[in-house]
Amino acid sequence: MIKFTPLFSGSKGNCSLIRSDGVNVLLDIGFGYKAIVKRLEELNVSPKEIDAVVITHEHTDHVSALPMWTKYWPSTKIFAPKAIADLICQRSYSSDVTAIDGEFEIKNLRITPYSCSHDAVCCYGYKFCDGQSSFASITDTGFVDQ
Repeated sequence: MIKFTPLFSGSKGNCSLIRSDGVNVLLDIGFGYKAIVKRLEELNVSPKEIDAVVITHEHTDHVSALPMWTKYWPSTKIFAPKAIADLICQRSYSSDVTAIDGEFEIKNLRITPYSCSHDAVCCYGYKFCDGQSSFASITDTGFVDQ
């Protein structure tokens, strides 16, 4: 069963924990590094137990802790939309960012990206499925026009 826990949500930062049978994924990592680690510890999740970080888009409120996270936890896999994968590499200590270009898997989670309209280079929402349950997430969507 998939468990979704928002850690931070809003214009100051976004980060959520998605758990399912031995897999732990952070959806975005846009708040202070120390605050994210503290919130995880409150949930009895060690940062070393995070299997991957999945990025929705490149805005600071979704990626601000990425440099510190990849510095201290370099084995965490990073996934980002193909259009921004190089940019995410530049903003982190990881040279191994997986460019998302369709469905992918992290352990037992099948993740399906879908495009969202937003004032970003590329913005994805994601559907997470573990074979028993599924969960879909949209963080930012819409854009301002005249």
